[in-house]
Amino acid sequence: MPTRLWPIMHQVSLAGQCVQNAPVGFLQNFDVRCITDLEVSQEQGGITNTKIKNGAIGGIVTPKIIYEEATDLDRLITSTETLLQSGSAPRNVNVEEHYVFRWNNNTISEIHVKIIRAEINAHQKGTMTQRFTVKFVSYNSGDEKETSGNPGYQLGRPVRALDSNRVNPVSALHLWQPAGRGLCTSTAFRPASFGEDALSGCLLEVALHENCSRLREKAVDMLDSLIQATHVAARGNSDYNNVSDGWLEIIRADTPDTGADPPEGSANGTCLGVPARLSIRILFSDAGAVEGITQQVILGAETRVSSVNWQFQCGLTCERRTDLFPLSASVQFIRVPAQRPRPLTRFQINFTEYDCNRNDVCWPQLLYPLTRYYQGEPYSQCVAKGLLLVFFSILAVFLSDPWTRRCKA
Repeated sequence: MPTRLWPIMHQVSLAGQCVQNAPVGFLQNFDVRCITDLEVSQEQGGITNTKIKNGAIGGIVTPKIIYEEATDLDRLITSTETLLQSGSAPRNVNVEEHYVFRWNNNTISEIHVKIIRAEINAHQKGTMTQRFTVKFVSYNSGDEKETSGNPGYQLGRPVRALDSNRVNPVSALHLWQPAGRGLCTSTAFRPASFGEDALSGCLLEVALHENCSRLREKAVDMLDSLIQATHVAARGNSDYNNVSDGWLEIIRADTPDTGADPPEGSANGTCLGVPARLSIRILFSDAGAVEGITQQVILGAETRVSSVNWQFQCGLTCERRTDLFPLSASVQFIRVPAQRPRPLTRFQINFTEYDCNRNDVCWPQLLYPLTRYYQGEPYSQCVAKGLLLVFFSILAVFLSDPWTRRCKA
């Protein structure tokens, strides 16, 4: 089985920058965004100049590539300056690259690539947010809907969600993926991944004399855009067309009030009770195993919005007409024990000096292999081996020198 493919694309570094010619692991899907400096970036040949083998001894697979032109470049490119020089032709840059690998019997059989590119000035300065996705699809999977596990969730797969109020119920729980200046109006979304705690945020532009009720409505709309769903799937393969197939309703706590301002008002650029933080908590637990692999399911999901008091920051003067109001969103996965802990016995409550969790010496565990707490072997085998050990100990006593002399006497 191949462990990695040839380096065909960029990936993201710890600093958020694009790393060129990074290897792609076999059967490892990912979706990343990174920042590229326009001044040092070159026109990318991408996968068109890359040869990929379809196995250890197989031939070469030719990628099938389609190109699309990018729209709304202001959301992706932060331009600081454009140097105009006579005779300089524009150049193309890849904004997004999407790769789909079809595999069969541990070999690559087909490669489909979609490249979204944009035309910029040859000497344009600034930064660009690029997106790269890789998806491995089984050769005989057809066009069936993608799942996040079968039946339990797989770590890192998107949390499945649906909106029962829409005709097309397929949805997801999202987090922000800031781009450019990090403004909420130009940010992108990424789905929440199962088992991975995450924190994201964006900046909302606010005018000096902003109406507080309008500010609350704008903040609520931005936070609600992340959770346009009514249910989450308990399993990774729950059917979108059947709400009773393991779908759990999302509990929405502390719904913010966007009504009229409180009596103390919003004087001097001050607004009270502005929604600012969205917290998504997801409870999950182990639910058995399939062929020795633990299956994890979601038990429930809750969203909670908290508010802050905001005041326009002027500094020495109020020359600025707009200020930035930060919004944040987080998702937290909380594991629930599969079994309730055993209650303490009366002996453990009254005689704490014999409690193995509070003392260095644990007398009750002197015969630990013979107790129910030992899980290394079946209990019947432990008892049999223990009785055999006792038999050999008694036999050794009878065959010892003092005992034989006593028998002769």
